[in-house]
Amino acid sequence: MEPERRGAARKVIRGVGLGLLLAVSFLALDRLLFLALREGIAGYYRSARADPMPWKTPYGLGQGQALVLGTSRTQNGLVNFVLSRALDMKVYKEAAPGHFPQYNYYFYSKYKQKYGKPALVIYGLDYFMFEKESHSLNLVRLDPSLAVKKISPRGSVNPNSPLLSRASWLFRMKPDIDKFLVDLTAFDRVTESPDPDRDTERVRPNSDRPPEPIPKRRVLPRKPAVWHKRPYGSFPGKEGAYFARLLQELDRDSVPTFVAFIPEYIGSYETNFEHDKFQDDIRRLTEPLGFVAVLDFNRPEKFDLKNPDYFGDPIGWGISNCHMVDKGARVFSRALATEILLRIKKILRTQSQRRAAET
Repeated sequence: MEPERRGAARKVIRGVGLGLLLAVSFLALDRLLFLALREGIAGYYRSARADPMPWKTPYGLGQGQALVLGTSRTQNGLVNFVLSRALDMKVYKEAAPGHFPQYNYYFYSKYKQKYGKPALVIYGLDYFMFEKESHSLNLVRLDPSLAVKKISPRGSVNPNSPLLSRASWLFRMKPDIDKFLVDLTAFDRVTESPDPDRDTERVRPNSDRPPEPIPKRRVLPRKPAVWHKRPYGSFPGKEGAYFARLLQELDRDSVPTFVAFIPEYIGSYETNFEHDKFQDDIRRLTEPLGFVAVLDFNRPEKFDLKNPDYFGDPIGWGISNCHMVDKGARVFSRALATEILLRIKKILRTQSQRRAAET
């Protein structure tokens, strides 16, 4: 019996050893393949196809430069020539689709290197801004390494199997790798067909011409009895830490900064039903910062949210992402500029008094 037991024990030990060897081999191969893939992605982004940062020509004339940051809602909602004339400043608008906090944080550093500190900053806020991630195609033009850093196993989990995510880096990062493959196709289309109007603003006119005609709608939206509502994705979310760091840096640079709630059609306003939570997060972030002010125009009593001619299709209840058209953008831009001129004097005076009291 004793030899049989020893033989069985040896088999168990060999089985366990083989299992451990297979597990270690699997983990090693998984990590090596992931690192090789990641290096390939890095090489792709470093290649000649990754265009350098496309700088625009600031719009208008005047003293100093106003930097405008945000996504497509800010891009559509603010008109360069209205801001430039009202503020008596040049306007550099960097608002565009996919420009979420991480992109804006790193862009500001690049901007300072090229132009120095701006005279003021306008940052357009989105209800969903803490749910989203900056697009890799945008990050790569600032610095290829920023896009590569997004594909990092640290702190990531594949929601399809958190357990398998612990073992396999490739499985853990599969959603991000899939995003890269989608980006790869889009990036090739962009670089093969460069935009000849990169330095112009095609979405909003750069000349003082009549507003664009309002497209006729067959049927205006009616408020339904029931519709899908969108809860607020609270701070910090995916990139909120970058937003906080950007505001802190602007405050240290003594740059008057205005974070603005962009108006949306009443249907979207009532779809995005947790505005109070969004406002609370923004207040907590900005209250300690002397050079940062909040301007809330996304309120029925502050802006005509019920005017369908101010907003582009699709509009209605159940639609959470709403963009302005030229007519509404001009009204909003004038109102925002007027508010900024009132608030900027107070900000500068208050901070001057504080510095005087500290000396």
